[in-house]
Amino acid sequence: MSQVEPAASDKRRMLSPKYRAWLLFWSLVRLVIVLPIWLFGIVALIVGVALSPWGTGVLLSQGEQRDFFSYTHHEGGLLDHFQLEDFQLQLGETRITVDEFELQWADDCVLSGRLCIDTLRVVGADIQLGPSSEQAPPPEEEESPLTIRFPFPIELRSLLLDDVNLRLADGTEVAWRSLSSAATAEGNTVRLSPTHLEQPRVYLPPSPGVLLTQGIETPLYAEAIDAAILLNQPPQEAVASVESPEQQLEERERLELPEITLPVDIQIPEFTLNDFRLEGATEYRVERLRLGLLTEGDNVEVTELSVVTPDAEAELTANATLTGNYPLEARLGVELFLPEIYPELSGEALTLTLSGPLDALEAQLDASGAVNASLRGQVDALAPTLPFQLQLQSDQVQWPLPVSADESSNESVDDSTEEETAQAYIVDDLDLQVTGSLSDYSAQLALAVEGPSLPRTQINVTGEGDLEQFSWQPLTLAVDESSLRSEGNISWVAPLQVNTTIRLDQFNPAHFVDQLEGNLNGDIELTLRQQEDQWAVSVPNLAIDGELRDYPLTLQAAFDANSNLELEIDELLFTQGENRLTAEGQISEQAMSLNADIALRQLQTLSPDLAGTIVGTLEASGSFNQPQLLANLQGDGVRFGQNRIERLVLDADVQGIDDPSLDVQLALQNVNAGGQALANIEANLAGRSLSISLN
Repeated sequence: MSQVEPAASDKRRMLSPKYRAWLLFWSLVRLVIVLPIWLFGIVALIVGVALSPWGTGVLLSQGEQRDFFSYTHHEGGLLDHFQLEDFQLQLGETRITVDEFELQWADDCVLSGRLCIDTLRVVGADIQLGPSSEQAPPPEEEESPLTIRFPFPIELRSLLLDDVNLRLADGTEVAWRSLSSAATAEGNTVRLSPTHLEQPRVYLPPSPGVLLTQGIETPLYAEAIDAAILLNQPPQEAVASVESPEQQLEERERLELPEITLPVDIQIPEFTLNDFRLEGATEYRVERLRLGLLTEGDNVEVTELSVVTPDAEAELTANATLTGNYPLEARLGVELFLPEIYPELSGEALTLTLSGPLDALEAQLDASGAVNASLRGQVDALAPTLPFQLQLQSDQVQWPLPVSADESSNESVDDSTEEETAQAYIVDDLDLQVTGSLSDYSAQLALAVEGPSLPRTQINVTGEGDLEQFSWQPLTLAVDESSLRSEGNISWVAPLQVNTTIRLDQFNPAHFVDQLEGNLNGDIELTLRQQEDQWAVSVPNLAIDGELRDYPLTLQAAFDANSNLELEIDELLFTQGENRLTAEGQISEQAMSLNADIALRQLQTLSPDLAGTIVGTLEASGSFNQPQLLANLQGDGVRFGQNRIERLVLDADVQGIDDPSLDVQLALQNVNAGGQALANIEANLAGRSLSISLN
């Protein structure tokens, strides 16, 4: 024995360093191969046990014991046929409640390399999301388009979501009664089977003012609270809101559209929504919606989008490419009902067609029914000022709109139509053309209009404008041989201001006022300013001459007036035949100084309803608080319609308002008014005493 042991020991000591290195390498290789297999086996064993019916029950029981969630009953495992009832989970202010949950996997897809779910069903889900304290990270710019490919086909054969309610932290609620669908995903394509959504509801929370006053008695108004909140906006928002439209356009740059490639292709051959209701701050109802959608890479096609509401029916088809300048083709057809808003438009049909890229988008809108019109245009939607060309044409437009046949009985349709046409304003041969951009455009308008007390009038307008003002050069109105020509401009940036000159040429007032035949020529200069409820009118020159009812007429005036009841008359001269009226002076809160001379010796030449003579003077002085009015008038054979006064004499001296000093004498002879005849009427008012004598 003593000889054998040393021999073996010598043999072990004879292993070379090379052999030892090889043994170490081989041990490491075996470890690298065996260890992952061993770890995978351990993980698979743990996962298999956890997802088995027994393991799933243990996990649910442990979670319930630690108050992570609660439930009343479960069956099966997560990788088999799993059912869960009355599940409740609360994480902070987020709460999830599910009455029934069912997940059933399909066994016929394992050997074919697919992942299949037979049924995914949720009943009675109530999800309430709490506010999030974390701010959303800024979006990351993608250097290359994101593409998603599924490693193996995935199939969901039945998706059922019934009685689902989702409440967001801001009070918005989304709910529906039932949602049924199915889906398959393979490669980079997701396809939905016919999907049906029944009775969806969206609740939008009302404004803070409504929330504070709802259901309680308070003298505060919700609108006032909302206005106060709006006034307390951050200063930068208030500064931005006062920028003029021109400044906003100057700050804009031409839009650069990103190249968009959708990460997956989506196929939705049929999506149907029934009985949608929008509630809360805004209320509306959609009876039915159908959608068909196909996407492939950068192409999006809406094969069908039809919407039925109480107010309209609409159908849309569209095809767009999300590269370059986004060329698109779209057609929208709408039939209006508007039973409560505008029943006259019931049956009105609108057709909108869009074609071309966004930098040269062509549009056409056709309307038929109560309103027949056509609008065509082209626009560069990417430029800051939106260069465009528009043309609006209509053979005839009536206002008020005619009542449709559905709104009236068949027997009275013809009679009511004739009566409405006689009382309506009718526009014929409407042609409007606008070319340019928002910062500089030119417009041309031509139309013929007629209506009650308005003869057929031809109107033509040519002008230029931008977002803040419009100048017309000129505007013409023509009625037979009469014409009116105007040049001017209007600025609607506060304050509203209108400056115009008007030229009358052989203008006959009888076209607008019966029995007022004439031939007038002249010029009018007018300036109007308005800001909120304050206005001011200035007429520096009004000069008209000609004939009125076969008598020569002259009208010259220059005056200023405003909403503060201030009036300054530099000149007022009116003569027509033997009639003459002059006035000058001013009226203001501080001082009054107005004189008028009246010499209307032939009232019958002004109107066939007038007759007689009125002469006299009027003088006003003092101020608004302490005015003084002197009036001296005499009239002979005065007639107004069926009312007559043989003789009229008025002398009046009135001073003050609160405690006035009065000295008024009025004498009337042979008065015939309202079927009553009186020989004499005398009234004397001195101080506070009044005496009246009737004979």
